[in-house]
Amino acid sequence: MLSEWLRVSLLRFLLFLQAARSASSYVLIGYWGRNLAQNQWRDESRHEPSLGSICATTLYTHIHISSMKVHFDATGLPGLDLDLHCRWPTDKFPGYPDPPRGFNVLNCPKELAQDIRDCQKMGVKIILSIAPMDMLTTEQQAMKSAENIWNVFLGGSSKYRPFGISAILDGVDFQVRNNDPRGDLYVPLIRRLRELMDADTGRKYTIAGSTLCIYPDFLLGPYQTGAQASRAPLDMVPEMFDILIPFFTSSPARCGWGGNQIGFWDTLKQWVQFTSTFMNNSTQLVVGLPSWFVPEWANAAAGDYIAPNDLWTSIAMETFRTEEIGKVFGGFALQDVSLDVLNWPCNNDPRVVYSTLLTQQLTLPVSETGRGKADPTKLCADAVTIKKHTLIPGLVTNSDKPVTAAAGQVGAVNATGSASSTAAATTTRTRRPASTMVFEDVYNTAQANKITFLGVVFPIILIAVVALLVNG
Repeated sequence: MLSEWLRVSLLRFLLFLQAARSASSYVLIGYWGRNLAQNQWRDESRHEPSLGSICATTLYTHIHISSMKVHFDATGLPGLDLDLHCRWPTDKFPGYPDPPRGFNVLNCPKELAQDIRDCQKMGVKIILSIAPMDMLTTEQQAMKSAENIWNVFLGGSSKYRPFGISAILDGVDFQVRNNDPRGDLYVPLIRRLRELMDADTGRKYTIAGSTLCIYPDFLLGPYQTGAQASRAPLDMVPEMFDILIPFFTSSPARCGWGGNQIGFWDTLKQWVQFTSTFMNNSTQLVVGLPSWFVPEWANAAAGDYIAPNDLWTSIAMETFRTEEIGKVFGGFALQDVSLDVLNWPCNNDPRVVYSTLLTQQLTLPVSETGRGKADPTKLCADAVTIKKHTLIPGLVTNSDKPVTAAAGQVGAVNATGSASSTAAATTTRTRRPASTMVFEDVYNTAQANKITFLGVVFPIILIAVVALLVNG
């Protein structure tokens, strides 16, 4: 009887422990390279800062470079466009032919390659967003595209590498919104890419999938039943995705926060159910959001934006981090960095941008989030003090001081001060290790006590319980 009671108690405790651990492990993803701010402001001082500045002065754990625009350019290589940071014809390879579809492989400035390496040294993962305008027609094309992506951006080799030989990106994000009728061809593409990634034992690469909020996604799926279920990537190779990002943008009446909150939660729960049931046990479900209420057609409808007051007064964060959603919830992704760094919700204080407040809500104890439990004035004041800490082994940083903006940078990264970052660490998850940054609640004594308990007290208790079970 005692042994049975111990078994049940141990099981319950382990489930509690799993929930506690998952609550401290989140990512914050920003999409950089689209520079949507230029569509709202002609003033170049409001345009997107450099990649290096973003990594040094914000809290993002992952930056998705946006984006690869075509699978095959004038010579059959991936075509790239990063707006003002790297574009045709300013950054063409010497003698390279003109692009038939408007995009070519590019010879980006050396400063961008250095920024990528600097970001990676800070612990920020740099991922290539794949958003092609052209369509695949054969399996041979799919395999060729996978090998091109590997050779041009990842661990392979090519004479045409936009970021040079020494800048190797950390993975890819499939954000395919071109209504390609041959979504099945992304299955062999992803399989081949994963094979190449796994063969490089010296690095850990990430494969992410970005969908619209509507379930299922037209190209990625999952359909689960019918003919399409044997074709969609999320049906055929769900275990190969490390991160899944349904974006709650551009569909305010269907699943937008402001337009249809019931639809928002119902749709999110569909993605949660799929992720927890069919994807590998390391996959994180990251909620994609607009960076601001700005009614930019390419970013989101105004009704999709979750205003800070909603974070502070609703049950949103509690729901994200607990209950059924909390089991797979991995953090947030913001669709455009250039708008985020101009979004100053705390009395127009440029030191606190929207992503700062999201980070704060991820690192606070759940009991202190939402439902008006904390004074917004205090939350804004506390957000200014969040510092950039890192727990990545071997990384040298001055972690006790906020990082200031680079000279000449503007917007939320200006001379008056900048947002800084909480702790970050790499975690290895079981099947497909996703190099995941961990936000550490460095200003919470309870968190420190939990770490002590998990690292010291819990192993002692576990050994004692196992001994009792064996002897009982």
